[in-house]
Amino acid sequence: MITYIKLKNFISFGDTIFDFRKSKGIPVSFAAIYGENGSGKTSFVKSLEMLAMSTSSFRSLESIEKLQKIIDSKDAVPGILEGVMEQLILDNFSTTIEKNRMIGCEDESSVEYGFICGGKKFVYRIAFRDTVTEESLYGWTGKQSGYLYKIRLDENNDIKTSFFGKLFLSSAAQNEAVADIKKFWGKHTFIGILNNQLNKQNSRYTNENYSPCLLNFLVYLSNLTVVTKSGSRVHFIIGGGRSKIFVRNLTGGKISTKDYELLESSQHIISNFFSQLYSDIKSAEYETEKESDDILSYKLYFNKMISGKLRRISIDNESTGTLQLLKILSPLICAMLGMTVCIDEADTGIHDILFNNILESVRENLKGQLIITTHNTTLLENIHPSEAYIINIDHMGEKSVVCADEFGLQKSNNPRNCYLKGMLGGVPENLPFDSDEILADLSEDAEPGTGKPESFSGDDDE
Repeated sequence: MITYIKLKNFISFGDTIFDFRKSKGIPVSFAAIYGENGSGKTSFVKSLEMLAMSTSSFRSLESIEKLQKIIDSKDAVPGILEGVMEQLILDNFSTTIEKNRMIGCEDESSVEYGFICGGKKFVYRIAFRDTVTEESLYGWTGKQSGYLYKIRLDENNDIKTSFFGKLFLSSAAQNEAVADIKKFWGKHTFIGILNNQLNKQNSRYTNENYSPCLLNFLVYLSNLTVVTKSGSRVHFIIGGGRSKIFVRNLTGGKISTKDYELLESSQHIISNFFSQLYSDIKSAEYETEKESDDILSYKLYFNKMISGKLRRISIDNESTGTLQLLKILSPLICAMLGMTVCIDEADTGIHDILFNNILESVRENLKGQLIITTHNTTLLENIHPSEAYIINIDHMGEKSVVCADEFGLQKSNNPRNCYLKGMLGGVPENLPFDSDEILADLSEDAEPGTGKPESFSGDDDE
């Protein structure tokens, strides 16, 4: 579980900490982050997206290289794959850290993540400019707490590496890691390099050559689930557990015929979920078509009662809210199964009452951790103040994050009313807005920006 995240020169955060620890350092299992528009809620989520992407950065790199070979081949159709390549480049880790730098800042950017993993505390830190400049992991080494490793660039841009304790159980594994650090570190993190190595090794070799503490931490990171929004595109960084529950794309796509049982399992869960939430949805089904001996195409349909008759409706014709519910369904289940999940604007397009009912049930069954950003103020009446976090901005643009529990609210206080009245911060200033000025600018006889009639010379065209 995440205990805290400290951001420094990260997008719009100069020096800010999101502290999810309660008494005795135990983190909350659920957290809702509030703040006015542009306060940095999405930037917070991007810090977790960066962490998740750093662990899987080699997969993006390999996909780019494979796709480039196809584009360069004589058989490639011009223009077809360039869009896919562009998206892969945007998802590249080097591009990610470049976008997460504070604009106009010459100082180093950094993110420090606090975790509880296997009952032990860990702190992972990454610093960067145009590339990674420093990385370290502090936590349980097997006998006591201490640094597992430190890597940094010195003043001559040479990579300095320090391993502590029995991070590697053989010289061969350590030598391989050192060689890969020299080749890849900076464009990739060490945890990304390690994950790349482990994905190519069998479990026996892995267990015999790497510290169990390090492996447990990497497993935890692989199960981190982050859902971010970029325009209309929802991007999932997912852990291995999720793929065992659902097909990757719930609306439709292509799968191997070997995954047909997974498709049936997905259909059952979706049907159960939506038939409970919607009175008119009776069931959900996937229509499939065999494209080859190994590939199936599939698409989701709802059986809905419309005007007294059961009708089959394609997911393409469903509302924004229904699509959003489908997008957050698997992450919510991941959180209930014990994973750490973060969802940006989780309730977009979903009715407050419906979303609150879903969340109430999910919170009752949380075995992992769920962090969301939201504008849903009615939720404040249903959650404990220790689960609500508000981003505040002062007149100099400095940001701080305060837990609603710190305001000492009494049982007689309505947290939602206190928030809306500005008592907890994190709400827009009630500045005057005059729509008459805009309408004046749009007047046919007004000079743009002044609200005054334009002066004409020459003859009219009438």
